[in-house]
Amino acid sequence: MKSIKEKREEWAGLHRVGVPPKLWLDDEQRALVEELLTRMGFREIERICRERFGPDRAASHSSIERYWHRTRYGSWPFPRKNTSNKT
Repeated sequence: MKSIKEKREEWAGLHRVGVPPKLWLDDEQRALVEELLTRMGFREIERICRERFGPDRAASHSSIERYWHRTRYGSWPFPRKNTSNKT
């Protein structure tokens, strides 16, 4: 299993800016979220994560939703639509 430092280096190696999401760094929490996503809503998963991992370590509702969109659709939050009026 990779350390958090190795995961941060991998994140930077992918030329992504900012801080990696908690679910990217925490294998145990990510496995739980993956298991629960098929059976529960984002708020319920957030509550369970807070109970199991504590408020400082638990992923937020929005980070769980972003993770779901990225793993299901491959983009955040969904492919962007062309909103220009040009035809």
